[in-house]
Amino acid sequence: MIHRSKITGLVLCGGEGRRMGGVDKPLVNLKGQPIVSWVVERVMPQVGQILICCNRHREVYESYAPTCLDDIPGQFGPLAGIHAGLARCESDYAFVCPGDTPLLSAHIVKALVQALEQDGRPAAIAHDGSQAQPLFLLLECASAASIESYIESGKRKVLGWVQSMDPAVVDFSEQAESFVNVNTRADLKRLERHLRGLGLGA
Repeated sequence: MIHRSKITGLVLCGGEGRRMGGVDKPLVNLKGQPIVSWVVERVMPQVGQILICCNRHREVYESYAPTCLDDIPGQFGPLAGIHAGLARCESDYAFVCPGDTPLLSAHIVKALVQALEQDGRPAAIAHDGSQAQPLFLLLECASAASIESYIESGKRKVLGWVQSMDPAVVDFSEQAESFVNVNTRADLKRLERHLRGLGLGA
């Protein structure tokens, strides 16, 4: 079994947040604390260390975990963040997730580890029962070079890059809420009501 000490959690914080007026979504307040803090709290027990990959507000994110900045010129979105994180990992593996998914499963890393080991593949991703979730993946940190090759070929979609590794796919249909993120103010309100129903948050 791959021990959690050999895994770095890469929390992706970035994007333009257009549907929320350009705000940095992981820093939006949810029930008394920024969404990114919810994510960090859920990821931390599952990995050995955490690294937040961001493209702005680095000084703010530093208060939650060590950070790194996107290092690929141009608008490559999550791929740039993943590349930057993998390049700085001192562990053998990395667990990647978005910084605006506060309901992340407390067992997602373990499930991905089991799939990766059973199938002997370099990566494992989650599936919510309806579609693959390529931004929730476990992979070898040595995969950073494959991102460079993928981008050089003129591509930039995360799903295409992940599929090029022929990943193991893990069914999380019974924990689909793990992938709920915040894109609009309406999403935020719904999430607040949901958390209130669970008795979580301030």
